[in-house]
This record gives sequence, C-alpha cells and structure tokens, in this order.
Amino acid sequence: MYWNGGILAVSEDITGIDALDLAIPLNLILTLLSLFAYFKSKRIGLKVLFAILTMFFINGLTVFSFEKVFGNSDASFYAWQFIVGAILTGVGLFTADLFRHKMRYE
Repeated sequence: MYWNGGILAVSEDITGIDALDLAIPLNLILTLLSLFAYFKSKRIGLKVLFAILTMFFINGLTVFSFEKVFGNSDASFYAWQFIVGAILTGVGLFTADLFRHKMRYE
C-alpha cells in the first residue's frame, strides 16, 4: 500500500486533486494497463510480475472504494478488502486465461 500511496501523493501534487478522489480512477487505469501487459507478455516471469501488479492495483481499488463508500479508514478493516481483491483477481485472471486458451484451441 505504501507504493500505491506514493503514486497517489505524487499525482495529488501534480494535479491538485484530493488523493482519495484520485485513488479509484488511478487504480482502475493501472489495473487495466497491467492486465493488458499480462495478456501481451509471452514469458512466464513477466506474466507473474504483471499478475502481482494486477492484484496489487485491484487491492488498492477495493481498499479505496470501501473507504469511499463506507468512510472507514481503520487498518483492521483492510483485511476484508484485500481478501475480496485477491479473490477477484485470482478468479478473473484464471477465467480469462482459461477462456483465452480454450478459444485458441477450438
């Protein structure tokens, strides 16, 4: 989360927009970029790296979305958001890869 906070702090300084308002769109853009890079990469090492980055940005997206919706910034509350983000990422990447390979071989 610290790296994500650093990106938000720099973006807030550059744009002048509040970091919490920037968090959701910025994490969504970075998630889509890392997913695009994941599917374009051919080497397994890059796939692992981009899968980790995708999970990281989805976790950031869920944390800031929950904080924006529920207004709770308590650290103990983050555990559920990371669990939800990890499940969404795992299921999403597995399903996308499964369908991509299934469509390629049929």
